[in-house]
Amino acid sequence: MNTPKDPKSYDFGDNQHYASLATHLHDTKQPDALQQLHDYTTASNAARYYLELANTLAVLQRLREGRTEQAYKLLEGRLDSHLLSFVSNYRQLPASVRANQPGMTMLQHTKDYRAKFPYKEDHPIIDEAVANAFKFLDEQK
Repeated sequence: MNTPKDPKSYDFGDNQHYASLATHLHDTKQPDALQQLHDYTTASNAARYYLELANTLAVLQRLREGRTEQAYKLLEGRLDSHLLSFVSNYRQLPASVRANQPGMTMLQHTKDYRAKFPYKEDHPIIDEAVANAFKFLDEQK
């Protein structure tokens, strides 16, 4: 399977939007709102990295203990979760932003991986959501 090396960009416009909003709040003399934006961003990042630490630790512990099937299951579940979150957010981006991003390439790589290594969740609704997420590829062609 071909895997992506270095996508041309990981920036989906978030840095520009944040900078634009921060500049607007600063220029319109809204320091409280600017501080709230900063606090929200910091808390959101901390929560995301907390989950990443917990998940990575859980996988590593299972691998070190020789419980590879459990490690695979955790990683496959994370893949599904990230896929669903990515597509949900990516769909909401303006077409002009999506056009310059490697999102569809990564989504295709994920679909190819799932075709080669099928995985079923414990909850069929998640499998259905994953299948619907992959339909987004067809919508973009």
